[in-house]
Amino acid sequence: MPRPTPVEIELGQRAYWLIQLRWIASSAIIYGAFMATSILGMGLDPVPLYLIGTAVAMYNSLYIIGLKWSEARPREDHLRGVRLLTDGQIVTDLLSLTLLIHFTGGVENPLASYFIFHVVIASILLSRLETFIQATVACILYGSLLLGEFEGLIPHVHLLGPAGYNLAGDPQFVAIYFGVFASTLYLSAYMATSIVARLRRRDLEMLSLSAELERKAREMEDACDNLAELEQMKSENLRRISHEIKPPLAAIQGWLKDVLDGLAGEVPARQREIIMRAERRTRELLALVSDMLVLSRARDARLFTEREPVDLVKIVERVVASEAAMAAAGGVTLSTRLRPDTPPVSGDADALGQLLTHLVSNAVNYTLNGGRVEIRVDCLGDAVRLQVVDTGIGIPSADLPKIFNEFFRSENARRYSEEGTGLGLSIARTIVESHGGEIEAVSQVGAGSTFTVTLPAAQEAQAIA
Repeated sequence: MPRPTPVEIELGQRAYWLIQLRWIASSAIIYGAFMATSILGMGLDPVPLYLIGTAVAMYNSLYIIGLKWSEARPREDHLRGVRLLTDGQIVTDLLSLTLLIHFTGGVENPLASYFIFHVVIASILLSRLETFIQATVACILYGSLLLGEFEGLIPHVHLLGPAGYNLAGDPQFVAIYFGVFASTLYLSAYMATSIVARLRRRDLEMLSLSAELERKAREMEDACDNLAELEQMKSENLRRISHEIKPPLAAIQGWLKDVLDGLAGEVPARQREIIMRAERRTRELLALVSDMLVLSRARDARLFTEREPVDLVKIVERVVASEAAMAAAGGVTLSTRLRPDTPPVSGDADALGQLLTHLVSNAVNYTLNGGRVEIRVDCLGDAVRLQVVDTGIGIPSADLPKIFNEFFRSENARRYSEEGTGLGLSIARTIVESHGGEIEAVSQVGAGSTFTVTLPAAQEAQAIA
């Protein structure tokens, strides 16, 4: 079913708003008649005033019934019914106002300004033509009242008593007064309808823009769903292919190593050099496949839904023990600074081990002979902070924002070593983010780098999960 337009919504709301105002007007007429005649002693006949107030309340009740009946009709019939009822309400209000003015002083009564109020209401709810028709009805009613009193066809009720000058019988005053009244009424109708027409155009433009934005949002949501599905498929394919490639690569690398070790007999120097290159390239390719497996696993957040408390201190000790030989071979001092009372983090122990392995091996690989690598673990409020500090070659400031991108290696890293996949830091960031943590790097070329990982302590991480 089509969404109702702002004009339709406004028309229904304002119709009920008019009814609420009319209850106030009915009460005000009756109460005002009582105050004017009984308290202030004005020489007015209260009976017609009470009857007008009662009549307003009665036809107001009929309009409520009509609006309720209209709401049960189909949309087009409902809109047409509300519009007719709104026209009827304004006309009956103008008639009631004319009678009220007649019995409370006619031309002497300033209540004539309320005609402008009804014309403004008509301009808000109805079309420009209908508004000018309502303004014409008001002019006819009020002009007939003034003419009738001037000609003596209907009696003139003096607002302040029978004594004094009779304004209703002054032709010049009546003509000027009615001219000002009519021109003000039509000018108000023109200005109000012009403003309302502009506002309605803006409403329609906003409605159209809103519909377009909703359509674009749905398209973006569908596109995101499709991308997520494609990303999932890509990760699954990558993981499957990597699993299939890794065993034969490992076998090839093992066979080449067996040949180099002399298990197949003596290898001539020239062939040995070629086999060594093949073995090195196979080892690099095997490392790339392993990194891609780790990356695809780290991307899949579902693999980390079952978490357990993990002692980072023990993981550091295990990784340091496994990397110690490589550090010693490169003349790098590998040390730790750990707080024994560090609380555990909630996560996947294997993934956090891979995270630390990548950070430590990177630091050792890019630190010159005689340099130092230190791993620090301490508390930071409700979090655990892990730092890997080295005195290596450092990272250029221009490259720092890109070091966590997949397959990115800084220029000085490529000059220092041809080996490397550019996936280690990307894997580290993915693992950290999947555990609700943060990773950042501070570095200076020639002075070393500091990688800081902040992970929620076990209690906070479990609360987040």
